[in-house]
Amino acid sequence: MKKTTLAIGVVAVLGIAYVGTAWYTGKVIESNIDNEFREITKKVNNYQNEYNIAISHSYLEKNIFSTKLHLTVTMSPRDSYDTDSQPNKLFDDDIIIHHGPFPIAALAKGTFSPQMAWIEYQMSEQAAPELWKLLGNKPFISGQAGISYQNYLRVKVTNQALEASPADLKNFDGILSISEGNYTFESDADFEKILVNARLDKLNYIENDNSSLSLKNLNLSAKPSSESNVVDFDVNVGNLLMQDGPYRHSQLETTIDNFKLKGSVNYKNNDINVQNSIDKLIYKPIGLMQIQPVELNKFVLNQKNNLNASDTVDGLLQFNLESIFYGKQNLGSVTFDFDFQGLDKKFFLFYRLGDLYRNIDESGMSNVELKLKQLNWHNTAGDINISANAKVVDTNQVRDAYNFDKIDSFNLKIDAPLDVLAYISAQIEAGSNQENEISQSDINKAKQSLGMLSQMFLQNVKFLTFKKNDTLGIFSDVEYSRENGMIKINGMNIPREEFLEDFMQE
Repeated sequence: MKKTTLAIGVVAVLGIAYVGTAWYTGKVIESNIDNEFREITKKVNNYQNEYNIAISHSYLEKNIFSTKLHLTVTMSPRDSYDTDSQPNKLFDDDIIIHHGPFPIAALAKGTFSPQMAWIEYQMSEQAAPELWKLLGNKPFISGQAGISYQNYLRVKVTNQALEASPADLKNFDGILSISEGNYTFESDADFEKILVNARLDKLNYIENDNSSLSLKNLNLSAKPSSESNVVDFDVNVGNLLMQDGPYRHSQLETTIDNFKLKGSVNYKNNDINVQNSIDKLIYKPIGLMQIQPVELNKFVLNQKNNLNASDTVDGLLQFNLESIFYGKQNLGSVTFDFDFQGLDKKFFLFYRLGDLYRNIDESGMSNVELKLKQLNWHNTAGDINISANAKVVDTNQVRDAYNFDKIDSFNLKIDAPLDVLAYISAQIEAGSNQENEISQSDINKAKQSLGMLSQMFLQNVKFLTFKKNDTLGIFSDVEYSRENGMIKINGMNIPREEFLEDFMQE
């Protein structure tokens, strides 16, 4: 009897302790939630410079074990000139916060570690009545979040699979098909260590003008760090198909297979280090019979920008193409390797073409170096090779095309045999006509045409020649050094003043 009484007492004490802890946790949540929302808002706005995010809430119901509140999240442009514009609502619905230390809702989801709060959300019928009805009285979006007593946050959001058309939803002018999706977010108390993941198997969307987007097997992960201002990311897409709407009775269809994007970006100074790869990229005009599809195979692109203490940027751009098809013609492979040093950071902050021109005009860079290490096009007939580099002491003095005073050195090499150019030209002609083979007669015809055009339009260009040894084509070998004041053009030394006089007379 005593043991039974003792057991009942222990259970009673534990029950009272649990109720008391849950009540106390609820009070802690209530007293700190405003500060938490302010901190989250501050962190989110610090991660980007384009929008202001605002979070507000109101209490609906307070209980010992849970708190129900209405949460509103809005977004508005920071540089909006429309004083009457209203912020866009990203979220406007009810959520339930279950109090720790062991919320029943968390235990039901398989989380057995102590949680200060467990948040549950289901898109309400009031928030989206048509979606609710379309899904058989079920929420389209559901979510849960756990906050440990060390303030570690874990969020998981899912969306239901959905098929929708204008007949199902008002003010919806497309056809949508989306699979179930899963999205997770984790962060420590200071938002210094963040992990984001997303997975979506399928998304198809068609607009009334027949523009469409189809996506399969999206997997995304990102690790932002406010401490270092860097976001590491990894994106994989199995297949992406896009169709632009009709333009003069035609469409452009773009297909991408096995797209991979991996790297990091500094969202404060725009430093990037990115590696891209695509197994296959196809541009297919629809409705233009004379233009055939262009297919790129095994496309690899690397890009890197690093901001220096002097507000200049060093970087590189490299890409390789295993093959390019136009229609049924394999035009060959391409390699491109370019790097730069000392470019003004303004070049990387423009949003419109006019901004780029203005930034070039206002830049005051010095000790700039540009290097086209290699541009190679290889096909059955041979290779086209172009390389160049330039060192500039002061860009303010180079706006005049005839001013060499501030150019430290310049080199240009062009090696484009006529056989290779003619072979590409003949292939493009054959590709337009959907032909599989090209004949020697086709190549000779293209060679004759290109020879005449090059002589007609390029014969007065001083640094070009059209024969190298016994090979016809377009060639150039230019070397300039400010130190000796001479320009060496295709093996001949010419004083720069004489070169400029001849150049300006034409």
